[in-house]
Amino acid sequence: MAAARHIFLVFCLTLLLGSLVVSAHEPPRPRGFETRLVTDQNDDCGGHGETGCNGSHDLLALSLREAWLPEAEEHALVFAPWMTPGQPGTTLEERIIMDGPDGEIVIIVTTDDGETFTAEPSLRLEGPYPLFLGDERDGDRFGLDITVARNTLGLETGDTLSGFRVEAFVGDEPGDVMPGTYVLPDGGMAEKGKSEKARSAETVRPDYTLQGPTGYARLAPAETAVKVTVGTTTTVGVTVENRLRDMEQEIGIVVEAPSGVTATINGNTSYTATFAPQEERSGLLDMTGDTTGAGGTLTLRLTTGLGGLEEATVDVTVEPATRDDASEADGQEAPTVTVLIVVATLLSGTSMARRRPR
Repeated sequence: MAAARHIFLVFCLTLLLGSLVVSAHEPPRPRGFETRLVTDQNDDCGGHGETGCNGSHDLLALSLREAWLPEAEEHALVFAPWMTPGQPGTTLEERIIMDGPDGEIVIIVTTDDGETFTAEPSLRLEGPYPLFLGDERDGDRFGLDITVARNTLGLETGDTLSGFRVEAFVGDEPGDVMPGTYVLPDGGMAEKGKSEKARSAETVRPDYTLQGPTGYARLAPAETAVKVTVGTTTTVGVTVENRLRDMEQEIGIVVEAPSGVTATINGNTSYTATFAPQEERSGLLDMTGDTTGAGGTLTLRLTTGLGGLEEATVDVTVEPATRDDASEADGQEAPTVTVLIVVATLLSGTSMARRRPR
């Protein structure tokens, strides 16, 4: 009986130690809409900076996503540093550093109480928010979302960022470093008991090329060029999909029709909606020719609540009406029509077909 109890205790201790190792060494996976840049697989600082890092935050990971800001009509970068709290009652700072086309870029994050954070430069800062491993909260680890206008950093689509790193400070004293170890009180760097291969794995992405805020959703009209007859309506199918595997999204579309053309989707002018993860819907884009000889490029602009942006175009040509209705339709002028469409259940739920992943 004693032997069995001993074996059981050893088994429980093994499970406990294993769970502690996972909790201590592995930050949660990045969210489905962001790219992990660097990580730190070790809890260098011993929890709240008490045994190392001079009391700084214990750095865990840095991720990045690109976003479109409709209110500002500009592109943005959203940096997500994840960390463990440092010693309370001190001014803590993180420097998010990277190399851009024109030199080094630095974003400085500061807190005096561990609850309210500021970042410079930034448009806004969200957090701190808790981190989770599965459905369980990952201790007191937390994250921040720091939104920076892309043009503020002097960047544009096609530019490449590299050399991602984060340095933590307590006042002017250096602390944890990611990727890497941490700074000792004497100014030296702590040894890290990891292989060179394991250390190099902490740089998940050595570089990142800006692509714009794509990948959140898919927008696909069935035709890219159509001919419509003045006074009549031509219909084209449109497919919309939430491409995120683990998050729902609100999706909206704006239709910008050329002069002489009126456009709607399923006869509606506005909707509200949320798409489930990987949910796909198909609808109908109706285009009516108002003026003979009019036409041009019709633009579909899709935006998501998380900052996604997609555009698709349809070339529209308005042809003369038939002899029977030419006299009625000819010569009418229609101004440029802009219809706001937020893709939803489409009111009745029957005007757009849905397909969920199996």
